[in-house]
Amino acid sequence: MMMKRNEFIIIIVILFINTIIIKVESQGTQNFNKIVVFGDNNVDNGNEWKLSNQTYPPSSIYKFQGRFSNGLTWVEYLSQFLEAQIEDYAFGGATSDSNFVPGFSGEFNNISISGIKQQVEKYLTNVVRNGMNFNETLFIVEYLGNDYINDPTINPIKVVANLYQQWVSLSNLGVKHILINNFFDFSLLPDKTKLNKNVTQLIDRKITLLHNTLLVLRVTEFNLRFLGKTKLYLSDFQNLWMRVRDGDVSKRLRLSNFNENCVERMNISEYRVCDDPDSYLYWDYINPTTKMHSYIAFSAFNTIKGQKRIIF
Repeated sequence: MMMKRNEFIIIIVILFINTIIIKVESQGTQNFNKIVVFGDNNVDNGNEWKLSNQTYPPSSIYKFQGRFSNGLTWVEYLSQFLEAQIEDYAFGGATSDSNFVPGFSGEFNNISISGIKQQVEKYLTNVVRNGMNFNETLFIVEYLGNDYINDPTINPIKVVANLYQQWVSLSNLGVKHILINNFFDFSLLPDKTKLNKNVTQLIDRKITLLHNTLLVLRVTEFNLRFLGKTKLYLSDFQNLWMRVRDGDVSKRLRLSNFNENCVERMNISEYRVCDDPDSYLYWDYINPTTKMHSYIAFSAFNTIKGQKRIIF
């Protein structure tokens, strides 16, 4: 497949960015008593399930009150680690902006979903600033690539720009702390997922590398623009998905199956579930198990609380 010119330029830029170390400064004793979440299926704690009248994800398989996993999501684990309340606006299937790439979900993919931009706009409309303690509130803008899965030809420059604008909108509101993430390589998805033609195209385009590189550039721009006003934390999902395969880490987590999904959809209404989900990284074709979610939360907690160097 021929690579587009702008994608080629981005890869050239990587040669320089690979030498950059982004230092996430220690926050020491920074405490949070509230978490506000925007994102997609990876952090949806039941919003899509409620929107679909409790029909999707199907409760016969996704039994944990509408989570796209077999238990709590990583933002819920993080709220426990921080002893903070959680306010979640995320929807399974959400894109960066539903006006840019429409997001759909449901059993027949027929339910329109609010994008991350629309979730933030809803929050900005409803938020009561009086009495809001931004110093003790952590905002999470999570994204795992639904734009690309829905349209594998989409330009990552625009996707990352959409996400960047949400950070800006929150900072302009007065938000002090925002946690974001890069995402893992699509080549690390379950083997059967990689047979999907859209996913194959994304792997060929090296979309993860392009997206994450652009994200670094936008993080740098944001930090320069909002220096001293808003702290941006970056959770390194790319590194997490590689590190969990390390022998020592996988043994501690008791994970052994990285290439298969525990839940497999056999037909329109029938699913098959593996016997030992605790040994799997993936619950379904793209969403991690709750055990992996707990590992993500642990890493995010360390990013927020400790001093960490993230290298691309």
